[in-house]
Amino acid sequence: MERVVTALRSWRAPLLLAYDIVAWGVALVAASGLWQLAGNPAPSTTGLLKVWAVVVVLQVVAASTVGDVIRRSPVGGSTTAILVSAVVFTGGFWTAAINALPFVG
Repeated sequence: MERVVTALRSWRAPLLLAYDIVAWGVALVAASGLWQLAGNPAPSTTGLLKVWAVVVVLQVVAASTVGDVIRRSPVGGSTTAILVSAVVFTGGFWTAAINALPFVG
């Protein structure tokens, strides 16, 4: 098992990025499904893809900002948990803000 962990260590950042991209896509599709179940019109696929791209870029920027601190803190430590939560909150907050823009006014 140590060989697998060691071999995957160099792939850690790309694998985590791929996981985040898929997770945000699933979350946006689920949110749009709930939006439709509430009786609202379906969002456009193009709009979902644009929001997905924006939130992934925001997540990468936020993660790269705190990434050095996360790498230096102990795995599973409170500092890591707080910083990872802050990164995810940043992406979620700005996604909600972007989605609210058409309704302003």
